[in-house]
Amino acid sequence: MIFTDDRDRQCFLSVLSEVAERCRWLVYAYCLMPNHYHLLLEITDKNLSSGMRMLNGIYSQRFNKNHMRVGHLLQGRFKSIIVDKESYQLELCRYIVLNPVRAGIASTPEDWKWSSYRPMLGLAPRPGFLRIEPILALFSDSLIQARRLYARFVMGGIGKEPPWENLQGGAYLGDDGFVRQVGDLLGRKRWHKEFVKPERFSDRPKLDVLLPHETPRPIDAKTIEAVCLARDTYAYSMKDIADFLCVHSSTLTKAIRRFRAKSEVG
Repeated sequence: MIFTDDRDRQCFLSVLSEVAERCRWLVYAYCLMPNHYHLLLEITDKNLSSGMRMLNGIYSQRFNKNHMRVGHLLQGRFKSIIVDKESYQLELCRYIVLNPVRAGIASTPEDWKWSSYRPMLGLAPRPGFLRIEPILALFSDSLIQARRLYARFVMGGIGKEPPWENLQGGAYLGDDGFVRQVGDLLGRKRWHKEFVKPERFSDRPKLDVLLPHETPRPIDAKTIEAVCLARDTYAYSMKDIADFLCVHSSTLTKAIRRFRAKSEVG
């Protein structure tokens, strides 16, 4: 649990406001759940990692101070997905505010006051960091009509599957053209520390191109070289590779060790 009461949630929103202003983030949607949170934001500078480190770090410090505790509250790197804004901005705004309904902790998004839904409709004060105008403008030039259509759009998402059918490489939400476009934009920047490994390879070859379709028994040197290429150069996980080859990941790991041992001896 990273939020135990409303005081914690208000504290987090206060920290988010500070960080968004400092980093010049454009926040379009948010939702605070009991043990995690969601943000849909657009960055104007290469500061996502540093901003998230600031957000999580400051909040953790204040949480620990308020509850007289020590130690980590949030561990590991945050999960980020690069999104095709034209195709998925609205869909993700809906997905995020419907989280409490899907989790069964609210009957409607309006019942959960710790998301961007109520401020978007004018039912609660708008946090300074929340950008409501760009979202509502997609529905109508009239504020009243835009809010009515936005509410109808969100409610229409109840019971629908999450929009992950086009999630590629675990890091990109968009079609093949969008993924290629991101790959072209990254260019030499793909090694910038701002990007984790999967994000660097939006244009990487598919596993069925890199790996043999039938794995020999025992696994030969050619297969091991292909596995290492997929893992080390194109950031595929051992689990993904093993699943594709229909073997256990430990089998591949042992084969790689044997292959390397032979290479060193040779």
